[in-house]
Amino acid sequence: MLLSGEAVLGWIEWEDETGEHVVVSVAGETSRLDSEPADCFRPTVAVDARATPWIFYGRSEDEEVAVYGRRCTDGRWSDPERVSDSGHPSFNQEVAAHDDGSVEVVWQGRVGGRFEILARRWIPESGWAATVDVT
Repeated sequence: MLLSGEAVLGWIEWEDETGEHVVVSVAGETSRLDSEPADCFRPTVAVDARATPWIFYGRSEDEEVAVYGRRCTDGRWSDPERVSDSGHPSFNQEVAAHDDGSVEVVWQGRVGGRFEILARRWIPESGWAATVDVT
């Protein structure tokens, strides 16, 4: 858990002749999250109402771009979870933490041949809810 005033930062780090990695710093403790490099972009961080740090980012995997998320619990980062379930590419995520402890992610994704804005909420007791089409 974070103490008041501690910072959460996220960025992409380039490794020569290898590729990009997602890096996050929580209260000065820095972690490289992905052991395998990939085309990663636009990390977005948040801290939920339970003081849990989160990071979301776009990642190209198997020739598809999707939004992935991770949370830090008991000092350990979760495995990456694919948040976006819309078509390729899905990217440009934003995140909001709600007072009830949930975290909501919105992104731009392909639906039926055009781009739309979609949202999905992580609920502490049950995990990821169904995706909602915002536009």
